[in-house]
Amino acid sequence: MPASTQALVAQSPRGTYAVKPCPTPLSALLDGAEPQLVHFIQSLLAYDPDERPAARDALQHPFLLKHAEKQAAH
Repeated sequence: MPASTQALVAQSPRGTYAVKPCPTPLSALLDGAEPQLVHFIQSLLAYDPDERPAARDALQHPFLLKHAEKQAAH
């Protein structure tokens, strides 16, 4: 997520939109969550589509792999 508090401006066929970053860090909103989970969610919420992982890559995130291994063991 951008560290800046400035709004990001997006252009679309329907108009121009300003998206303000949340002033509260995601880690504070997910207090007590595993750091890998916070990283996973942050990567999925990246504003720039080039910075977001493709679905195939997201499914290989260490957080998901770790929990998939736990589920397979049961």
